[in-house]
Amino acid sequence: MKRKIIKKHKDFAMPDNASTFKTELFVVRARQTKWKDDAKYGIMVTKRTLRLATDRNRAKRLLRAWIKDNEKYMLPDMDYVFSARREILNAIYTTAKDQMKSAIKKVSSSRIADNKASTQT
Repeated sequence: MKRKIIKKHKDFAMPDNASTFKTELFVVRARQTKWKDDAKYGIMVTKRTLRLATDRNRAKRLLRAWIKDNEKYMLPDMDYVFSARREILNAIYTTAKDQMKSAIKKVSSSRIADNKASTQT
C-alpha cells in the first residue's frame, strides 16, 4: 500500500498523546489514522530551523529518501510526521537511514504498547 502525503496544515497537528521519538537529525511523531487504509506521512522543515530555501529543500529530499527506504517498517494504521533538525544537512546517508529505521520502530512499538495498556484497563 502506497502511503499518502499529508499536505494540509490541520493534518500536521498531532494530539498531546502522540508517540514521539527524537534523534539528532529529526523528530518523529505518530498517531492512529482517522480512517482505515488511510495511512499518511508528512515532512516539516521550518524556516526557523533552516533559513535558506535550498537547505530546506535538501532536508526534505533527504527525509523522503530515508522514508522510502524504511517505509516497510511503518505500521499501516499510523500517520507519521517527520520534523527536520539543523544537523540533517551534515548527515551521512547510511547512518541516517539506520536512525530513521530505529525511530520508526520505537514510535510504532510505543504506540502498540500504549494501545495494549489502554485495552487492558
